[in-house]
Amino acid sequence: MFCHVARFTPPTARRWKTRLCKRNKDYMKLPDPYLAMWYHETCKFAAWAIQRGVTRTAIMPGFKPENRGMGNVWAQFLRETGHPGTNWVDVDSELASRGITGMSFEDALRRLRA
Repeated sequence: MFCHVARFTPPTARRWKTRLCKRNKDYMKLPDPYLAMWYHETCKFAAWAIQRGVTRTAIMPGFKPENRGMGNVWAQFLRETGHPGTNWVDVDSELASRGITGMSFEDALRRLRA
C-alpha cells in the first residue's frame, strides 16, 4: 500500500487505519490495544520506508540484488528507529510495558502517540 505514495500523509494513514481495522474485524481478531500498537508501528514504518525510497522490488523475495525481502527491510527499520527491543512474541508483556493493556483502540493509540 505504501510503496506507491510520495509521502505518508494523514489521509494515507486514515486509509491504512480503515483497511487494518477491516482486516482485524474480518480475520485477524487482534485485541484493541495490540491492533493500536500494530497500526502505530506500521505507520512509523511506512513513513520511514517512503523517506528511504523502499520499493516493492526491495520488499519482495527474489534473486535480484535489489530484492531484500520484507523481513530484512523490517529488521533494518527496527534497528534504525531504536525499536530492537520491541517484544512481538510476548504481546501481553509488550502491552503492559507500553501501559495500554485492556484499553480501547483509540485510547491505546492516544497513549502510544503521546
